Amino acid sequence: MTASSWVGLCLSLIAVSVALGDVNSYHLTLAAVLSVLIYLVGYMGRFEIMSRVAKSGVLATDRRFFVEEHVAAPVWLALLLAAGALAGQAQLRAGFTTFLGTPVALAAAGIGVAYEVLFVFASLIYLDRREYTWGVPAWAFASLMSGLVASFSLAWVAGLQAPGDAQLLALVFGVGAAAALSYPSAVTWWRVRATGAVCRVLFVCGGNTSRSPMAEVIAWAQAAEAGVAYAFRFSSAGVATTRPGDPMAPDARSALAELGLDRVPGPGNPRLHRARPVTPELCQDSSVIYCMTRAHRHGVIAMAPEAEGRTLCLDPRCDIPNPEGQSPEAYGRCARHIQRSVRVRLGELLRSDLLAAHRRAAAPGYGR
Repeated sequence: MTASSWVGLCLSLIAVSVALGDVNSYHLTLAAVLSVLIYLVGYMGRFEIMSRVAKSGVLATDRRFFVEEHVAAPVWLALLLAAGALAGQAQLRAGFTTFLGTPVALAAAGIGVAYEVLFVFASLIYLDRREYTWGVPAWAFASLMSGLVASFSLAWVAGLQAPGDAQLLALVFGVGAAAALSYPSAVTWWRVRATGAVCRVLFVCGGNTSRSPMAEVIAWAQAAEAGVAYAFRFSSAGVATTRPGDPMAPDARSALAELGLDRVPGPGNPRLHRARPVTPELCQDSSVIYCMTRAHRHGVIAMAPEAEGRTLCLDPRCDIPNPEGQSPEAYGRCARHIQRSVRVRLGELLRSDLLAAHRRAAAPGYGR
């Protein structure tokens, strides 16, 4: 784990210790202790399984695990509770019989629905391949704040005891833990924002309505999966754009949808794309330029000769053919070709001196 992760863990343990100090005594039966231990072991097992069969970075695989887990979990939970009821546990048996006719049953169902919403968002955060995403501290902070608001609301409305000083102090440590987990991403974002030290990647095709915008969307998605989107700015343009402002071709968007990339948030959203021509200024501002064909590369170099050394073919082995006017299957093949090529090029950039120079520019004290 990283240093910020250890700090977050230590602050979390301190928060738990302080909160327990505000309670006079605990009376847990052996069964209750075993229940807590089984819950913790089960959660650890869940993360282990999730890491092995999901968290692949392939959206379809991650979604399949998410759906299958959420379909199977309620069934197994109900079966386990039913088994306890059949074994003679009175409270569980009442839950399947007399409890369903009481006024509090509807409230209990509402609590279950609210918890399922939390379960959905937490699972989506856990499925991210990075150690800690921005969502983990945000989710932790939201949980702490909601608990605090609920506690004081119950104290005000129902006359229950308000949280004690120790619990409020524990909340401070909990917020500190969330801040510690947020620290690496926050510092990196601030440095990049302050210095503008990003690697600007330009994708070029002919009309800028199919191939290069698909490459742009795919690049944003892959950079986000790798946790390095903050270090890049992806864009696209065309050497033969006759209708600036045109949206992405419908078949190109359909091909992206097959890859699970039809609703990429932020700048990689295919619905936001508008065609534009390549200009010398765009070439000058780009750290590297990837062209779909050799002819496109020659066109860029003719326009901006000084960019020759950083103007490359996206696939160095062969041209990526234009699917315009062909079947949807041709667009699908083109999108997969681009996806493979972008993955290779992005890996090269992450290992290159080019990105290292941008990272050095974002480091503290650079240029002093």
